[in-house]
Amino acid sequence: MDSSNKGQVEYLDFLNACVNVQNFFTKDRIHLFCKSVDLDGDGKISVEELKAIFSGGTFDNEDSEETKSVWLKIM
Repeated sequence: MDSSNKGQVEYLDFLNACVNVQNFFTKDRIHLFCKSVDLDGDGKISVEELKAIFSGGTFDNEDSEETKSVWLKIM
């Protein structure tokens, strides 16, 4: 999806991926994504692993109750 190879997704690349979602989200790509997000290799993606991925590798265990609630709804 990063057609410019800058390490980020440009808006038009994102839109193109959304329009071509069936072609983009192949079984192999989904498997690779899940494997890369499963940081401890236990075969499951935890809230903590998602937090680490979406916060650049760190997360704060002192999240507010509202933040914890949002993460639990996502999961």
